[in-house]
Amino acid sequence: MDDRALGVVVASCLTVAGLLGGTGCTSGDIVSSGRNEMLVAAVPSPPVDSVYAHARARISQLALRPVNTTADRALGSAPVGLLHSPVTADLKSSSGTTLDRVALGRGEYSGLWVRIGRIELNTDASAPAGTDCSGDELISVAVESPLEVEFGPADRFTVPASGEVVLELRVDGAALAALLRSKCSGGSFTFPTDEEFEAARVFSLKLE
Repeated sequence: MDDRALGVVVASCLTVAGLLGGTGCTSGDIVSSGRNEMLVAAVPSPPVDSVYAHARARISQLALRPVNTTADRALGSAPVGLLHSPVTADLKSSSGTTLDRVALGRGEYSGLWVRIGRIELNTDASAPAGTDCSGDELISVAVESPLEVEFGPADRFTVPASGEVVLELRVDGAALAALLRSKCSGGSFTFPTDEEFEAARVFSLKLE
């Protein structure tokens, strides 16, 4: 299932089959009962430091799975994707960036991964045209290199039966900048691997 389909469909089995013990679910089943409105936002925590006047990340998709084993089986192999389309988040803004608004069945979920389509960092306020290191100092990064960074065991949350909630994709701006800086050596730059992003805990989930 592609990103667009993942973002559009949240299966009704997460509410009906998963929580009431029924079986059977198709990707065309839309949540119609027991759901909750959820705002999904990217929140810098903390924002990227003042050395960089420009910091952006394009968030392509967030993937989850229900913790309930019946709901997980009924869902099949495709995870729940929360975003209808990619959104570029400002990593300097303490107020965060809205990514999407979805309806999700009540229950506990585990974050699987976040897909990042592009990362930009620049000491200048403008969008960088490329990547530049001065010795071991990072000046700018502009990388169109899709990442799929897995979440950790702590990235679980429970959607209540009613009331709007906010799911925050927390981006540790300090960890992100430190990781990118560490990849400058002798004027050359090597973009970090998915595993290096995971080890630095740049991305995490929190329900508010």
